[in-house]
Amino acid sequence: MSTLPVECLWRIDELATYLDVPKDTIYEWRKSGLGPRAIKVGKSLRWRPKTVELWLDEREEEAA
Repeated sequence: MSTLPVECLWRIDELATYLDVPKDTIYEWRKSGLGPRAIKVGKSLRWRPKTVELWLDEREEEAA
């Protein structure tokens, strides 16, 4: 029997804590298409940590 690697999916509370923003901000980003891509699991939203990291990398500014 093989074992699949397990990746933890973040709930909105965990994402908000990680990004240090209110949950409402994440909901607004989602509605406007600005936030990290989410996964719909039933009626809930989840985020892959690696997707969030890539999203952050895309927004990283170069030093002036």
